[in-house]
Amino acid sequence: MRRSILFKLLIAFLALTMFATACGGGDDDSSSSDSSSASEATESSAESSASEASDEEEAEEEAEEEAEEEAEEEAAIVVEEEEVTIEPVSGGTLRWGIEAESDGLNPTASALSASGRTMAYAIFDTIAKMDEDGDGIEWLAESWETNSDCTQWTITLRSGIQFHDGTPLNSEAVAYNFNAQLADPLVSLAVKYLFPTEGALDIIDDLTFRYNLLEPDCRYPSSLLTSQVGMVASPTWLQAAIDDPTLDQQPVGSGPFMIDTRILDSQTTVVKNDNYWNGTPYLDAIEFVVITDSDIRGSLLQEGEIDGLVTTNVPTIVDLADADGINQFFEDTGDEYFTMLQTGRAPFNDIRAREALFLATPNENYQSLINVGVPRTANQIFTPDEPYYNPDIVMVTD
Repeated sequence: MRRSILFKLLIAFLALTMFATACGGGDDDSSSSDSSSASEATESSAESSASEASDEEEAEEEAEEEAEEEAEEEAAIVVEEEEVTIEPVSGGTLRWGIEAESDGLNPTASALSASGRTMAYAIFDTIAKMDEDGDGIEWLAESWETNSDCTQWTITLRSGIQFHDGTPLNSEAVAYNFNAQLADPLVSLAVKYLFPTEGALDIIDDLTFRYNLLEPDCRYPSSLLTSQVGMVASPTWLQAAIDDPTLDQQPVGSGPFMIDTRILDSQTTVVKNDNYWNGTPYLDAIEFVVITDSDIRGSLLQEGEIDGLVTTNVPTIVDLADADGINQFFEDTGDEYFTMLQTGRAPFNDIRAREALFLATPNENYQSLINVGVPRTANQIFTPDEPYYNPDIVMVTD
């Protein structure tokens, strides 16, 4: 766009120059007393002015044409730049900095934090996957359909998929994972309230099964089947892990990468699955490096010691935004910061105690001092640009 600005300035300069030239006349011949000569001089001057005006118009038209041609050339350049694509290259190892270790990588028994899910998504496929618009789309599922009130979801799996250990992915495998999650005292908290105690999942055939929900949920695939609950592990491995819990550190899924080495609190390495159902991964391996200090993690990224990271530390986000060669994707719609209260007994079974806690929280100070004004201040679980945002709901603060 700089050339466009320069051309506009050039056109303005040319127009100003031509205007000055047109307005600059010669000395009047005041000694002449011949009226006919004066008339001829007037006509000649008019013709000269008309000629100069015509020349000026032609020059302006030429300048405008040149500017239009230049703008078209720039537009073409911009279009060409937008159409440039970078072809991916196979090979290489990605070093990814994670903020914490996970107690295990078993989606039916481990408390997968954000860092745990980062590693698990490389190893386990989910029944559904989130697209760029935040909607659930089929992944291990080939298709799904629901009844009129969204209380029953019938899922059909893709055929021919195998886990890393050769166990086939089918309805029995999904049912085994689902029942293991319902039986786990921790993971079940995320799912058991949605289903009846009996008949939560029906197997229809080898690749088709049905979830039976207690209440309508028309976004069930995108709300749960894209998360840890939707991860499917090899039932052969899950059975072995019951007898040997150390196997929770050696996960077996159907994803694009397989576990290679795992050193707790240090590094977990996964290597590509050459038999992946959705095509061979480009990367040879991913190294997940545990770096608990967010400042150090950010520094290592800038120094090239790691290739990527996720952080919720606002000062690190600000530093990386100003750094050269760092591509940053900023997202402030999550709810990573939250407080869980035991409302079943005193003091928080009293709503006044809960309100007092909110009123005692200096929201503006937190936003300015801790968040340094970067993310939006939350006043409910949804942001204004989400379809579920309700402007009538306002969080009680100071």
